[in-house]
Amino acid sequence: MALVAPLAASATHIVGGELDLQHKAGTAYTLSLNLYFDAINGSPGALDPQLTASIFSKATNQRITDVVLVLAANTFVNYTSPACAVGSLSTRKLVYTRDITLDPALYNNPAGYYVAVERCCRNVTISNIVNPAGAAQAFYLEFPAVVRNGAAFIDSTPRIFPPLGDYACRGELFYYDLGARTPTRIPWPTTW
Repeated sequence: MALVAPLAASATHIVGGELDLQHKAGTAYTLSLNLYFDAINGSPGALDPQLTASIFSKATNQRITDVVLVLAANTFVNYTSPACAVGSLSTRKLVYTRDITLDPALYNNPAGYYVAVERCCRNVTISNIVNPAGAAQAFYLEFPAVVRNGAAFIDSTPRIFPPLGDYACRGELFYYDLGARTPTRIPWPTTW
């Protein structure tokens, strides 16, 4: 008789990411998590086919529902600064998504709601985090009630800049617009 025990896994791969909520029509929305994965130092076994996002009430912090986001896209981020390119830099953009319904009878609290996803582990090559291989990354998004003054209130999160395909070369000036825009192209304030 043989006993098989799982080995402790050490998966380091998360570079960053962001949550996104886009209105489709009526009460239909698309919830997405864009996760940036280190394709060089990351463990291929750490690439999940799905992740769970939880929606909470901001007024009570009570969990309202869990949403299983499925992996819908897996592409490489193109780096556009070949003059200082390094072979140890390769990033994948993983898009996890699910269409959801935000029922006005449920999502009507004026305090609003938030979505949270937590995923372990950070990229082991990060030098400004103690034990990055054991550090999770949390992704957080707030959204308002879908009803205001008895009428439907339609909102989507601002579209964040695309993944940084440019990066700074040592000893050279570097500029990049980190501004976000709503679907109607209204600038959204960002702080970094």
